Amino acid sequence: MPQPRVSGVELYYDENGNGVLVLGLHGTPVSAAVWEDAGKGLGLLGGSDSCT
Repeated sequence: MPQPRVSGVELYYDENGNGVLVLGLHGTPVSAAVWEDAGKGLGLLGGSDSCT
């Protein structure tokens, strides 16, 4: 996955699935891992696409 730079900060994102996009944001000091289970669950509910 590409890691773009915005204002000198390297960003991480992960895309899963296909369908309606659901964007999960988190704050410091947690990581994108907090959205793993939610992304899997949304995919099971009807083809949602998660981007964390």
